[in-house]
Amino acid sequence: MKNNIELDMRIRFLFYTIIWLSYLLFMKNFSPLGIDWLPWHESRIFNFVEFLNINPYWQSYGFSIWNDCADCSLIFLAGEEPIYLSKHSLPFSHFIFLNSWFGKAALMSYGPLIDKTVIFFTAIACAELFILSVKNIFHPPLLFISSISFSFFALNPWTYKMILSGWTEIYFLMFFLFALLAIIKKQNNLGLLFFFMSGLYNFQWSFLIAGFFISMIFFSFFRKEQYLPFFSFVNGEKNFYNVYKIILSLLFPVLIFITLRFFAGLGSSEVSGSDLLYRIGISGSDMHNGGLLGSLQFLAGNRVSHCLEGLNIATLSADLNTKILIFNCALSLVGMFGISLIAIGGFFYLTKKTSASHILLPLLFAFISTILILQQSSSVHLMGYSYIFSVFFSFGLATIFSSLFTSPRTEVLKIVFLLPVFAGIIILFIHISMMTGSNG
Repeated sequence: MKNNIELDMRIRFLFYTIIWLSYLLFMKNFSPLGIDWLPWHESRIFNFVEFLNINPYWQSYGFSIWNDCADCSLIFLAGEEPIYLSKHSLPFSHFIFLNSWFGKAALMSYGPLIDKTVIFFTAIACAELFILSVKNIFHPPLLFISSISFSFFALNPWTYKMILSGWTEIYFLMFFLFALLAIIKKQNNLGLLFFFMSGLYNFQWSFLIAGFFISMIFFSFFRKEQYLPFFSFVNGEKNFYNVYKIILSLLFPVLIFITLRFFAGLGSSEVSGSDLLYRIGISGSDMHNGGLLGSLQFLAGNRVSHCLEGLNIATLSADLNTKILIFNCALSLVGMFGISLIAIGGFFYLTKKTSASHILLPLLFAFISTILILQQSSSVHLMGYSYIFSVFFSFGLATIFSSLFTSPRTEVLKIVFLLPVFAGIIILFIHISMMTGSNG
């Protein structure tokens, strides 16, 4: 039995690899933006790591500049050079290594490849988590449904944006999903290590997830309800002892970041980066804040304004092709928005069917908090924040497909009819991705 399971995993991995490489090859040849880093992202990453290569690491406590200019002054002048305090160098350690030891050419060649590899393994982790969540309630064909779940994560427009200009969210999410898999497999210490690693790569998500656990413990005690869905299904215990370890593993990287940021702020009077009120959209100058609807526009896969870029009243009234372009662009975004709503419904249906899906509730809390609180940032950035949605999107849509397999009867017939539906969704993904602008 064990050998059969291992063989099955190898077969799934083969299918994952074929799907991923085929998608990358297609997008490389046909997508207007290709599959490599965008020029402005290349500039940002190089300037960030080169600054730390030129200047002593300790001088800025590991913080660096964050500019997309072609010719930046990379020499650190205390009190003059603006240091970006929202990004620390720890998540960019591998890029710093590439640039320091092998030069800019190696960084530009292997940096995008590292990002793609991380996304690939994150998609695998998502698919494997989904299998563990549904295999005892729907009994779908394992290879079929795992490939679908993988594809819904790896090929969607939010993930494509990360291929072009990856945020630290791609590393955070990989380690976070690895942590969940480790905990399910009863490898608690390994899970704690992965939680810690996820926090090193993105302290914001780590802080919010820790906040979820702390809130659950506090209100459970206040309400005399000693039950935490995330942990109870993992080992059957209704206590919070091991959750405390998870909280510490998530908060320790946050403490490291805050401490380093404090000392870096003391050492330089010139810092860059927007403040919290601006990110929320209540600073008094918030032209980019679209409110709740603006923060939810990521559900369409692209900004609504993308359909109107470069247009004016004259072309709108005179050019039939322009009208057709706008109409079909809007239809595509509305279609993607509708599929996203279906996926959300599928995810919440899964949470009702099995407590196994509750393992994603901490991440869901962090995602909802980010989208609804940081409204201006969410309206502006349809990239890193929305990438986290890929997990719930994949789970939700794959649940809809899996729910059709409640018995082995007519299984082949269901697969045959689902294949064109699956193909239609993937084609829409690719179409929306090809509409992505140069700024993501």
